Amino acid sequence: MKRLSTVIAIIAFIVVALLSLSARTSYSQGTLPTASPVAILNACEALLARAINALATSCQSVGRNKACYGNIQVKAEANNNVSLRFDTVGDIANIADIHTLTTFPLDVEKGVWGLSLLKLQANLPDTLPGQNVTFLVFGNTHIDNASGDMQTFYFTSGLGNDSCKEAPHDSIVVKAPQRTNVTFTANGVKITIASTVVLRAERGKTMSIGLIEGHATVETAFGKQSLTPGDEVSVPLGGLDGFTPVGAPSVPKPSNEDSSLAPVVQVASKIGDPTGFVNITIKGCVTAVQGNLVVVNGYVINTGNNPALRRAKVGDCVVVQGRLQGGSGQGITFVPVPVIPSGNGTGNGNANGNSTGQGTGSSTGSSNGSS
Repeated sequence: MKRLSTVIAIIAFIVVALLSLSARTSYSQGTLPTASPVAILNACEALLARAINALATSCQSVGRNKACYGNIQVKAEANNNVSLRFDTVGDIANIADIHTLTTFPLDVEKGVWGLSLLKLQANLPDTLPGQNVTFLVFGNTHIDNASGDMQTFYFTSGLGNDSCKEAPHDSIVVKAPQRTNVTFTANGVKITIASTVVLRAERGKTMSIGLIEGHATVETAFGKQSLTPGDEVSVPLGGLDGFTPVGAPSVPKPSNEDSSLAPVVQVASKIGDPTGFVNITIKGCVTAVQGNLVVVNGYVINTGNNPALRRAKVGDCVVVQGRLQGGSGQGITFVPVPVIPSGNGTGNGNANGNSTGQGTGSSTGSSNGSS
């Protein structure tokens, strides 16, 4: 029995040694271990945050009947005889020059989440030059600008990315000015809003219209429905082109939207508004300390008189809640407000290293957890 135990121990030692050697060989040949679900989630959340911040920073000056390239990757096809430059974050083009617009789906490994912001007159009168209808197009979404001014358009959207639960489904968010009715036609469906709606569509299947706030009506040749906040209706699509309404809007039902859509709706509401702000949460670990500045997920925050931030060291994990304030022509400003507890230190930074935040931190928590 003693000899058998010795043999088993030797075999176990050899197996462990071989596994260790195999792992070292794989690393030396450039093969990395598969990322854990937590690591993928953190990277995904950070990508979403950087994308939203890039959009907020780059599209502040977009004007009426213009489109802005908010975050990689976006592709625009020009109308005939038009020279179009729309291939870099911050590029702005006339809506009338764009025939089709495509935003690319979320890809964490490539750092891609396509975002494009459109400011449109739609059917607003010329007497309201400061008022615009905002379209925020994101994810795997394609638009065909049929009318040239986006009052009539066709679109499709993807199903989202199941590996990132923090990402909203590919969509178009449309926001009308307050207390103003705006009408447009999407995929042959007449939509009137004084509110904010989210649109999704699969060619040859259905289009959904969800009401986030305000009121809306959805109408086809087969019927009409009115929505209250939190409602969603669907319209069957068919025909030879797959974009023809073939039935009435469904009876409104509660939408299954979750909190992942909130940052997108906020940024759609506030960009271009000089007094507007976007609420964000920067959650992650400090990667650098430079005097009274700390860097969290690539975003620079002025510690001000906040003792917790001033004591922060590289590796400490913090949570800072605040606002991205715009309108000065200097990009955006990070304005901290009272902060939530730090939790377990798992990072999901909601900001972008392309912009330098200003302001004073209010309160933070810290830990030595890794992001």
